[in-house]
Amino acid sequence: SSKDFYLYTCIWRKEAYEIMKITIQPELISSLIVTVILSIFFVYAGKKIREADPTKRPTGVVLVVETAIKMVYDYMGTIMPKKYAKNYYPYFSMLFAWLLVSNLFGLTGFDAPTTNYSITLSLTLITWVLIQINAIKYQGVGSYIKGTLIPPTNLFGLISPLISISMRIFCNLLSGTFIMALVYQATSFLSYKLIPFNFLGPVVAPLLHCYFDVFSGCVQALVFVTLSSIAFTCSSLNAKGVKITPSSIPRCLLLILIKLFVIGAIYLVL
Repeated sequence: SSKDFYLYTCIWRKEAYEIMKITIQPELISSLIVTVILSIFFVYAGKKIREADPTKRPTGVVLVVETAIKMVYDYMGTIMPKKYAKNYYPYFSMLFAWLLVSNLFGLTGFDAPTTNYSITLSLTLITWVLIQINAIKYQGVGSYIKGTLIPPTNLFGLISPLISISMRIFCNLLSGTFIMALVYQATSFLSYKLIPFNFLGPVVAPLLHCYFDVFSGCVQALVFVTLSSIAFTCSSLNAKGVKITPSSIPRCLLLILIKLFVIGAIYLVL
């Protein structure tokens, strides 16, 4: 009957709506806000730099941006060869700036974008693809495939950076969020025993925020970029037609020391 057909149509539309319904996660909104803020800042800073007099000492925003760029480029120069300066230093510098602001964005009351694994995995996937492209470029297609498939266990080494780097920053930031939520719950429970106001929260929380949000956020952004750049650099070491000579041994030792430092920093944060 027409009544049954109408009822069936309504049910079908409801089920289709439930299937097609899209939920926008708050971390995605936060990531868009961070991107817009950084875009506006860099456009403004670029305008100021173009208008600045090169014969005079930089001041204000120009001084801050030039100092930050020099610090990041000097740090990247200790990890990656100078041949990558033009194409890849800007990428890793922008990645560090975005991660740093995103990790600290939780202090504003919004959800930090890096507490969503889909975001950290996406960033790691982009870097991982660049690493594989660089490896193919310096090793050649044949050597790359041979080194990846022989022995087959090398596939685990190929995929492991994609998982470990993305999970490291995600788990550290998310665990800090959970701990702070528990702290606020505990201070609220104790405060309400005396007065109906969480007066202990503002006393206890700031010091913990300094560690879990500021210190941990800065360290995790640095660790993410450092591990990614080391993996990128190592993808071209001992490549086809490239021999490791005695002059390159100090660079290899430096990479090993940087790895040890990063591992120590990770254990310190954990």
